[in-house]
Amino acid sequence: MCSSDLNKLLNLKLKKKEMLNIASSVGSDVSFFILEESVALGEARGDKLTKLKKIPKFWFIVVCPKMEISAKWAYSRYKLGLTKQNPGVRICIRALRSGNLGRIAPVLYNDLETVILAKHTEIKDIKNVLKNKGVRATLTSGSGPCIFGILHSIE
Repeated sequence: MCSSDLNKLLNLKLKKKEMLNIASSVGSDVSFFILEESVALGEARGDKLTKLKKIPKFWFIVVCPKMEISAKWAYSRYKLGLTKQNPGVRICIRALRSGNLGRIAPVLYNDLETVILAKHTEIKDIKNVLKNKGVRATLTSGSGPCIFGILHSIE
């Protein structure tokens, strides 16, 4: 069920802009769930969204181990470097548009993943299992513990 369905079901009669304002006040990245498009670039806290076009369809697998990782803990251990080695957003978008998982995998990054993998080896193990099963593009989501992988198909 998407947000527009819920809006109708509850007879809220909220406009999309109103729903986006509410989503932004609820938390970071919540605005993504208001969009009817499947792909968007999230900036700021994830509430400034730009629809991305010409992105091929992918399948995602999400593994959520039964553990908790405090975002506060992860951020408190993250050390911001002087120079970023991460690819820019434009490079990531070009890789997604290519549809080539070999180009997508190296441009996926999460600054907190290094901190998380150093402490929680079980997350590293899950990523390795996914890679051994042929999932080439994997990444820890946010401060964890969930890990996602990108696939061309479910077969």
